[in-house]
Order: sequence, then structure tokens, then C-alpha cells
Amino acid sequence: MSVFDWEEGRRDTGIAAKRVVALKSEGIQVPCVWSARKVKALHIDHCFPWARWLNNDLWNLLPASATVNSSKGDKLPSAYAMYDARDRIIDWWQHAYVDSPLKERFLLEAGSSLPGLVDGGSGLEEVYTAMLLQRVRLKSDQQLVEWPAQ
Repeated sequence: MSVFDWEEGRRDTGIAAKRVVALKSEGIQVPCVWSARKVKALHIDHCFPWARWLNNDLWNLLPASATVNSSKGDKLPSAYAMYDARDRIIDWWQHAYVDSPLKERFLLEAGSSLPGLVDGGSGLEEVYTAMLLQRVRLKSDQQLVEWPAQ
């Protein structure tokens, strides 16, 4: 492999999926962040679509029902969808990552890939706000279709 070879990323939701199982085994409810429904089997959704931005960072991996995940597909969550899911996203991050040994990784990844954050020194509100800024960037730069359709 040379310096000029592009190594395509590998889609990986394994860590987030394991956190869902662990939280459920501890009796913690894990709803679909988009619909707020409690379902037995959750998918792990790349909030910002993998097909448009190869990003497996923990902050970008969210639990979603199979129905919602398939309807969302490779679309970008609308500003309203993000606003509606805000508390569930932050709650997921808190339980899945901040209250676990993954806290440092979560904060470092957010600080490395989201605008305006300092590596490891941000709270969940700041990570959420930076996520909204990145959503605007992706929408503007790539003209992505939004979900749900407006």
C-alpha cells in the first residue's frame, strides 16, 4: 500500500450495539432516539449517513428501530428531527458512553470530528450543538435529502 492509496472505511456499529445489550441487561430502557418507542430489537443508526460521510464515531451511532432506520436510510435528519430527538440523543450518550469506560473515547472523537469542540473538554450540550453545526455543513456541502421529508 502506498501513501496515495485510499483505504475505504469499514462501517462498524459493534461498540454501540454492545452498549445497547449491556444497558438493557442493567435494566436501563433504550428507546429509538428518533421515535421514542421502546422496541425489543434496535438497529444502530449512523445519524449522519455512512454513505455520505464515513464516520463511525460513537457520537454518530444512535439506537433506532428497524422501521425508522430503514425509512431514514441515507438521508440527513432534518433540523426538526434533531430537535425532537435532542433529549434522547443526550440521554443515550450519557448512559452508553459517558457513564462507561468509553467516556474519553467519546469525547476525543467528538472533539476531533465536530466543529468548535476542544478534544475531551466538552460537555454533552456542547457536543449536541456541534453536531447540529455539522448537520448544517453536510446539508450545505452535499445538498443531502432530509428525513423525514418536509
